[in-house]
Amino acid sequence: MQYLNIRKVHRLMMALALFAGGSQTALAVGTPSGDLISNTATVDYQVGANARFATGSAPDIAVDNRVDVTVANQDLGNVNVSPGQTDRIQTYLVTNTGNTTQGYILTTAVPTAGIPMNNIRIYVDADTDGVPDAGELYTAGTNAGDLDPNGGVGADVMQVLVVADVPAGATNGAFDEFRLIAQTTNAGTNTVTTASVAPDPDPTVVDVVFADGTGTASEIANDGQHSDAANYTVTSASLALAKTVLSTADEFGTDFAIPGASI
Repeated sequence: MQYLNIRKVHRLMMALALFAGGSQTALAVGTPSGDLISNTATVDYQVGANARFATGSAPDIAVDNRVDVTVANQDLGNVNVSPGQTDRIQTYLVTNTGNTTQGYILTTAVPTAGIPMNNIRIYVDADTDGVPDAGELYTAGTNAGDLDPNGGVGADVMQVLVVADVPAGATNGAFDEFRLIAQTTNAGTNTVTTASVAPDPDPTVVDVVFADGTGTASEIANDGQHSDAANYTVTSASLALAKTVLSTADEFGTDFAIPGASI
């Protein structure tokens, strides 16, 4: 009888351990990658009049790296421009919504160029004043800066300005569609982050999982990058001038256009 009770207890311990492991995994969302989750189960039981207990534990599990980035335009999708204007600005927010500090490579794409805009630049607006300062000019192909999702208020967000000039010959109603794309990199480097193909057999190894959503047509979901788009649209006045002669009056009270007459 005692032997049968112990077998039942062992089965109960295994069930509790699995339950505990499942609960801990659910809580891992938002937990920094690399944090270890420990699983321990304790069972108190009785054999006859004897109180007993047993403990069991599973191997530690490391929280994996959930790579998630969001790019969001702040201009309601459009910026009006006029012919000959310079330094016209589109504003974007790049947010690290994952659980690991990451860097980002920034690029623009212009699938529709009806104006077309020129002298295109990207600025990382560190002081968030909306002004493209010279010291904030982004160098293509480099890490624009690391964002720490667990670093406190504002540490997970980067304000980015896309800046371009309008040619003098731009026509009314013409538009360019601009896209800002943020590609995730390993923190502090220009190395593009790559996803794990499958979970590592060692549960303490941190795997990389892409969890980003679908942005524009420049990229797809779960590819380690994200984008958003806005238009530059030309809005200029169209002016037509017509001059009409209403009357002519000369010094003799006639309507001749002679020297000294008023037209």
